[in-house]
Amino acid sequence: GAGLVLVGRAAETVGGGPWSGLTALPDLFGVTRATTLDSVRLALSVVLAAARVGQRSQVRKWLVACAAVGLAFVTAVSGHAWVTSPRAVLVGADIVHLLAVSAWLGSLVALVWVLRKDVVAASTGRTFSLMAAWSLAAVGASGVLSSWFQLGEVSTLWQTGYGRLLAGKVAVLANRRTIQRLAEQALSATRAMRLEVAGGVCVLILTSFLVATVPGRESASRPFATTVALEQGAVIVDVSPARA
Repeated sequence: GAGLVLVGRAAETVGGGPWSGLTALPDLFGVTRATTLDSVRLALSVVLAAARVGQRSQVRKWLVACAAVGLAFVTAVSGHAWVTSPRAVLVGADIVHLLAVSAWLGSLVALVWVLRKDVVAASTGRTFSLMAAWSLAAVGASGVLSSWFQLGEVSTLWQTGYGRLLAGKVAVLANRRTIQRLAEQALSATRAMRLEVAGGVCVLILTSFLVATVPGRESASRPFATTVALEQGAVIVDVSPARA
């Protein structure tokens, strides 16, 4: 996925097709910020995948952890947080947000996969529940902080596409426990977890659209006023609400 994004970005930069983008990669590295970040993301993805293959060791665990944090950092500085003040606070919030979502959803998928073949001990289930609770708490706290600055004002939550996507994401996360409990009453624990995985996938899809959408603070319709000076007087223009 990271490789396809990199080739697509390079092709867009040079104004050609996929092959043109692929052949232009060496020349574009270090020239444009976006291409450089995509290249670093691809390299970290390769390191992360390679570190997970083979026998487990302490070195591999540290390598996986460093690659994961690096990917979260590169993703954070590639998004809206980098161009929003206070930059350091929002980049940090995005890193926490990404790592927490990865811990929750990644562990959930792993647990569902294990349950397909074996019975998980009660202690493992309790450990996952505790980690999921802390992860989602971190997701909520970092998400609220980022949303406060990206929305600008509460009304953009329903007036802009960014706000509506964000509201949908919050609704899925907020109803996670309710949906899971209802599912457990009618389904097995494994199927309930699969339903939670589906909810996590919905969160990822909504997040991908959020990343590509102009933040609410920039797309909101605000009153427009200006004064144009003329030789004999002035023209005052006041548009409210500023909507087409």
